[in-house]
Amino acid sequence: MLDPSFYPVFLSSDIATQKMFALVAALAHDTLFFDFVYEVVREKMILGVDELTDADIRVFFKDKQAQSEKVAAFQDYTLHRLGAAYKTQLYEAGMLDGNRAARARSCARFWTLRWSAGCKTMDMPLWSMRLRG
Repeated sequence: MLDPSFYPVFLSSDIATQKMFALVAALAHDTLFFDFVYEVVREKMILGVDELTDADIRVFFKDKQAQSEKVAAFQDYTLHRLGAAYKTQLYEAGMLDGNRAARARSCARFWTLRWSAGCKTMDMPLWSMRLRG
């Protein structure tokens, strides 16, 4: 959940920005999803790769299973559904759109939202927004 101070900005924003706010809220709430975006999607953006593959998702979850007993206990079906949900959320927010211009606008909104939330560097995690008083 984002700070209530974001509500007026959210309500006065266009739909694309509202979708980005929803993505930021999901990232702030779900640390596994945050890790996925930070470790997989961010890397893809840095490399300029346009496609997020099922193999990328499988590798991410395989690594997380090795790091966490909780994730290791997830069934294959659960991991498949989580991967599909992550892709859907990113697609709906415009982060996985095949249209390079739309994705660039979404990325710019994403980093602008991070900046306005107090995350002053690319490497500062979104969840740090929750840690400030």
